[in-house]
Amino acid sequence: MTLLEVSGITAGYGDSRAVTDISLAVDAGQLLALVGANGAGKSTLLRVIAGAHRPTSGIIRYRGADATALRDFQRNRLGISLVPEGRRLFASMTVRDNLLVGAGSRRRGRWSIDSVVEALPMIGPLLGRNASRLSGGQQQAVAIGRALMSNPDVLLLDEV
Repeated sequence: MTLLEVSGITAGYGDSRAVTDISLAVDAGQLLALVGANGAGKSTLLRVIAGAHRPTSGIIRYRGADATALRDFQRNRLGISLVPEGRRLFASMTVRDNLLVGAGSRRRGRWSIDSVVEALPMIGPLLGRNASRLSGGQQQAVAIGRALMSNPDVLLLDEV
């Protein structure tokens, strides 16, 4: 069964189109990479799939159901999680607290702070550190860990 289906997505900013008539399908366990030049619309497409940006046309189906009108937090609760470009951690919070924000979807699954640290061991010693005191690579690892904490079925990674 198709996990995620994107059909005829067009999106942009004001009068500028970033993506036009994009369609793709992803099955459970499948990996899909989007490759293109800067400004090609990769980030916009991921934001549209995650619900952080509204398309001007097209349909997004998740597990066969239309998810186009759902907001980003609703899609996250269903199982779609985005690691955005720029990481967007909560700088005044600790690494542990940033990870716990990801668990806000309350989805059951294998990801917990312990399993994230096991998968991304560099995070372990940083759990008590304020996120504003991390290097770029450490921030990226925490952002990925935060997304995993939502126990997603679809993990969207922008500019890994």
